[in-house]
Amino acid sequence: MLMRLATFWHVNRDQSGLRRRTVRLALPVLAATALLVVAAVVPRQLSDVVDPFVVQAVLWVLAVAVEYTAGVVSPGEAGESSPRRTGPSGTNR
Repeated sequence: MLMRLATFWHVNRDQSGLRRRTVRLALPVLAATALLVVAAVVPRQLSDVVDPFVVQAVLWVLAVAVEYTAGVVSPGEAGESSPRRTGPSGTNR
């Protein structure tokens, strides 16, 4: 996903509207990735204070929540547009 966003950013670097959309798409991906990296590194350092499994599980749940929340809050942001309904004469309803 990160390579896809980087490629999209590079290809559309001259179009500010698409760049803004790319940034909006990248934020939850980067946040979830950062949470997963922290989940991989930090629990071992906190093993004297708290159970590393609990810390890791909470960070994983947060990463998944970030991804799902981003998908619910901004449906259709990934470039897919919702289909338009048209009436029998071809006019929009």
